[in-house]
Amino acid sequence: MISIDSISFSILFKGFVLEFILKLPESIHMSRRFSNKQEQILFAVVEVWLLIEGDRELVIDARMPSNFLQESILWMREISSPLPMPQLHELLPRGGWCRWMINYWANVEDDAFMAVNEDAYSQLVALSLAESQFGHIGIYTFEGLPTIEVATRSSGYQQLALWAPYNPDEIASDFLRMRRTFEVKLLNELTLSNGSEGSEAEGQV
Repeated sequence: MISIDSISFSILFKGFVLEFILKLPESIHMSRRFSNKQEQILFAVVEVWLLIEGDRELVIDARMPSNFLQESILWMREISSPLPMPQLHELLPRGGWCRWMINYWANVEDDAFMAVNEDAYSQLVALSLAESQFGHIGIYTFEGLPTIEVATRSSGYQQLALWAPYNPDEIASDFLRMRRTFEVKLLNELTLSNGSEGSEAEGQV
C-alpha cells in the first residue's frame, strides 16, 4: 500500500519555477523491477513541470523514464560547472538557445539543411540538460554568466521559451536536497509497500 501517489519539489528561478514530481507507484514498480535479493535499487520516476504566472506546462514526461536519482547527479555536475556558449553570438543572443534548437528541428523536418546549421547544432546540442517531446532544458554560461533555458512544446513547434540567470552553488544545493528528499521518501514508501504486501500474504496462508 502506498500512502500517497506523488511528492513534489520546486526550484525557483527568476521569472519561473521548475517543479519536479516523484511518481511513487511508478517508482516503486521500477525499483522492484531492477532490484534483487542481494541489492535494493531505488529507481525514481520523475516528471518536470514549468510553472509561470499561474500556468503549468509539462517539460519532461515520465512515460519512458530514466532513473532520476542517477540522472540528477549528472545534472548537478552540469549545473555547478556549465559549459560556455560557443562563439555563435551572431546566431543567437543570451536566452536564444531554446528557440534556435526548435527552429533547427523544424528545418530538419522540412529538409531545409544548411551546413552552417549543422556545424552550429553540433556545438549547441552539448548544452542540453534534458529533452522530451514536451520540451527541453538547456544550461550554459554566456560571457561568463550562468544561464538556464526552459521551453515547452504545446503543439507542433509552438513553444513557450524562457531563460534566467542562476547561482550554480545555490541551484546545485537545491538539487542535492531534492535528491535526498526523493531518495528517503521512495525508500520509506517501498519499505511500507513491501511490509504491507508481506502482511497480506501471511493473512492468506
